[in-house]
Amino acid sequence: MFDASAVDILKLPSVHLNLKNKLPRVAGIYIVLDSSDRVRYIGLSRDIKNRWIQHHRIDEFKALGEIKIAYLTVSDYKLLGHIEIALISYFKPDLNNTRGGNIGKGHGVDLTRTSFRIEEFEFEILEDYCKSVGRTKSDVLRELIRSLKPNIKPS
Repeated sequence: MFDASAVDILKLPSVHLNLKNKLPRVAGIYIVLDSSDRVRYIGLSRDIKNRWIQHHRIDEFKALGEIKIAYLTVSDYKLLGHIEIALISYFKPDLNNTRGGNIGKGHGVDLTRTSFRIEEFEFEILEDYCKSVGRTKSDVLRELIRSLKPNIKPS
């Protein structure tokens, strides 16, 4: 089990949001910190630098002011989800439970996080599809789930 309390976020390597091109091309967990070093968002990627080239919430993070991106390199990418969930549970970043684009608008939507097991080839199919259409795995899976019950619309 991963001990999130042992991670000193402030001792992790980090870059200012404007220098995101300096992030390494490694698998890992990234942590968005505001100017008070408060953890605002935690995510994962098999390639942290590539993830930040077109992060879907970049404008939202810019609206927070002075932001830095800390990162924790993870050599076994299969552990990324487990470590991310442990860190989110421990640090409770406020932006992980909202849809993007809601900072300061007062209408964040609570989301439920879940994990499930799929075979590696299935994960690769999902990843390849998401890259080809420029969407996140969460967005694609939400769309699939909503298509299962076409008469039920999200509120």
